[in-house]
Amino acid sequence: MEISIWTYIVLVGSAIFFNTVAFVLPKRLTRFEIYGTGVFFPFLRSTIDTYLSIRFNLYGYLREGITDFMTLFITLATIGTGIIRLNFYPFQKEFISKLIYLFMLSTLWCLYEIFCLKVHLLYYHQWKLWISFFVYPILFYVGTLNIRFIRKFLR
Repeated sequence: MEISIWTYIVLVGSAIFFNTVAFVLPKRLTRFEIYGTGVFFPFLRSTIDTYLSIRFNLYGYLREGITDFMTLFITLATIGTGIIRLNFYPFQKEFISKLIYLFMLSTLWCLYEIFCLKVHLLYYHQWKLWISFFVYPILFYVGTLNIRFIRKFLR
């Protein structure tokens, strides 16, 4: 399938948008936590994609196979989104606030995933949107564990 110019615009635009937002928003994370997030989330995403996308062929980006262009911009977008997600995470709030945040964020991320499907930035083979809705909170929570590890390490 031929990939439209709009798909590439969304890919590059997403990377620019998410990183710009991450750069300009008021920071609740330290510089070291931002750095740790910027390293951790692309690693987590690439590890998950290696198994779910490449090995099990459940979903993919742009088209079959891996392109350097796709990998670069998806990695860049992952850095910005990871920083945004963790920057607003209610670390000091009660459990229910954290749970609500994770599921609200999952809902927003699923809406973005639907958009990516519509512009053919993402495609499914055996993956379903409802799976994403339940997997995202787990992945986002793993990101919070990374921040907790960084904070414990720095003490």
